Amino acid sequence: PETIKEKVYAVIDGIIQFFEGATKAKQYAIDHSDSAVYTLRVDKEDGDSIPHVNYKEHFGNPWSASFFKGTPFNTDGDVQAAVDNYEAWLNDSDTEIEPERRQWILDQIESDLFDTRDLLYFKKADISHAKVLAKRIAARKSTKKAPTTVKAPTTIQNFIAAVAETYKTVITSKEIKNLKVNLENLLGIVGKKFLDLVDFDVTSPGINTLTDADFANSTALENALKELKLSEQGATILTERFIDFRKRYEKIVSSKIHPALAFKRPLTILMRKNTRTGKEELPNQVLFAMMLTTMAWSKENSGSKVTFRSNYDREAFLYGGNGNLKDNDYAQLKNLGADYTQTVNRLGRQIQNILKISKKDLREKDPD
Repeated sequence: PETIKEKVYAVIDGIIQFFEGATKAKQYAIDHSDSAVYTLRVDKEDGDSIPHVNYKEHFGNPWSASFFKGTPFNTDGDVQAAVDNYEAWLNDSDTEIEPERRQWILDQIESDLFDTRDLLYFKKADISHAKVLAKRIAARKSTKKAPTTVKAPTTIQNFIAAVAETYKTVITSKEIKNLKVNLENLLGIVGKKFLDLVDFDVTSPGINTLTDADFANSTALENALKELKLSEQGATILTERFIDFRKRYEKIVSSKIHPALAFKRPLTILMRKNTRTGKEELPNQVLFAMMLTTMAWSKENSGSKVTFRSNYDREAFLYGGNGNLKDNDYAQLKNLGADYTQTVNRLGRQIQNILKISKKDLREKDPD
């Protein structure tokens, strides 16, 4: 389906607001079932095509300001009256109107449906029944979290330690028994887990201390970034870019059926199973750091090429200073861009710094 990412206006108070109407809002809900819930009425012909809702169970308002199809009550153009009636209906007024659907809505608000999803509305609106839903959902979340609002001093955890039990052993003896060269044994990583191999600096909060829950939806991530002292605008921009970055990553993520010995594909030791996709994926914290470094590199190197001040620089680049330039060397170097290996290594070091990771020394210590 046609992407309509650019049509999203904003996520405001837990509501994804559109410019482009109900039809495209439906398609967005279908394409983003893990992060959005459609809040309008559902037509009979839609059947079960829209995730989380259907013709009989949906979040639509029984009242309408202009008597939309399927709306039993009309408020003669008064939008505020329609919204007020919806709020009163959920607050035990007019409960004889669609009682089963009313109870279903209340049950969904109390469930975990909106723990990882935002409401989806078909336009930017100052007044809407979606805002009534958002207010009730926020109140439920606040009540649910109330027991933990007063916190005793705690130790800041890195994102690996917080979910350490989800990480498998890096490499086992069984997995390498058929290798001609026992590289993992030489490196001392057989039987180790990721936290046995690295140290994290958690003296202060950062990207490496964001939790999995902080990536549950766009609102959670924005709030977490603001907790790290980002501006509201900066948090919103980075959240939107991360959502796009993650979608592109999911298209190229390695299949879990591919062999993944640690010394051949080192990043596999960071991967965890995504219960939604069934694939082994990098943690969101790592992806976020990758996005930041990629953004910075793209800005610094947009349109740039490797330049040389002299023939000596060209010879040093091509031959390590041990050879002379040939006739076609100038043509070969003319349109040369950034070196792939150098760029990857540089970005890797930056990601390591953002996540505050350092390696542990696994060598046997002399007891003396």
